[in-house]
Amino acid sequence: MVQSGRLCLPAPGLHGNLGRNIAFGPCYYEIDTALQKEFGVTERLRLRFRVEAFNLFNHPAYDVPANVWTETGNFGQITGIHNGGAVGTGTPRRIQFVLRIVY
Repeated sequence: MVQSGRLCLPAPGLHGNLGRNIAFGPCYYEIDTALQKEFGVTERLRLRFRVEAFNLFNHPAYDVPANVWTETGNFGQITGIHNGGAVGTGTPRRIQFVLRIVY
């Protein structure tokens, strides 16, 4: 809301006159891949080796921008990451190796 050339906050209990979904956060993506090779040890015994990579290019997943008008210094700024946990979207690159005996 603009009043006499300056930005002002809406009255308490009101949301202003902006439309819905006018601000978007950054998009995020991850590329997961796997490679597998199978070796024949004997006629009945095979060895399977597999490499799996999650978030292969280590692309960061930033959180949505701050959307609280009362925090004048933080509005619209990204101050965190999407996921700081051990699994899920937004985690750092992970590579795992699997060795399996098939008989």
